Amino acid sequence: MDWQFFGKKDFNVKKVFFTSFTIEPLIFDNDLNQDWWCVCIYASNNDQIRRAQWNLVSRRKLLLGNNWIIMGDMNKISSNRDKWGGRVRSENTFKDFKTL
Repeated sequence: MDWQFFGKKDFNVKKVFFTSFTIEPLIFDNDLNQDWWCVCIYASNNDQIRRAQWNLVSRRKLLLGNNWIIMGDMNKISSNRDKWGGRVRSENTFKDFKTL
């Protein structure tokens, strides 16, 4: 099988951590000769659960250092421009997502 990660073929997955809402592979990039983490998330659509999940990710980023990215379904939007139709939401409703 020919694996690619962000268009790269020259990498190794060193280990993978799992939580109930993330998959976190540690990638060794042979081109850059360094490790980095990819936090793949599927956040809850329940506000209270999602805030707890984001708090966990915020604490994790302190452990992961500078070489990491996050991607996935955050189940949240960052502004009214990110949605089609419906009522305009207060800017305050985007605050928790923007500070993640």
